[in-house]
Amino acid sequence: MYAVSSIYDPITKKVTGKILGSITEANGFVGSVLRVLSKKAEKYIYFSAIAIKKQGFSSFINLYFQQQIHKLKTFFFDDWEQIVAITYCRMAFHSPIKNMPFNLEISTLTNELNFVFTDKKISILLNSIGQKRETVVDFMKSFIQ
Repeated sequence: MYAVSSIYDPITKKVTGKILGSITEANGFVGSVLRVLSKKAEKYIYFSAIAIKKQGFSSFINLYFQQQIHKLKTFFFDDWEQIVAITYCRMAFHSPIKNMPFNLEISTLTNELNFVFTDKKISILLNSIGQKRETVVDFMKSFIQ
């Protein structure tokens, strides 16, 4: 037996809810074993404390971009972490600035980099990098040498 609501749905004609149990002649209403187990699990598992994070592309960046990260540390010693994070978002998700904080929140990259990321900070950072033209040119020249 399942919980059923009275909301009309033109396709299914009913909305089925959670399983309640079964009714037998011998025992009457018998509660569902699955429902009992789920109630026990709710007592011991705190789902809000569980975090699922993406690791694949973060690991790829850490393994194969060490030379570029080292040069970023040399030329942009204050901003290199944020530049790596922006690069991650653009390469992995083609993410606009407004979605970057969410994409970083679900990534293991934020565990390795120490900063708080907001869309306003991204805009300010990109503006400040744009004003450091000589540093950007020197950074790009370092790959030619």
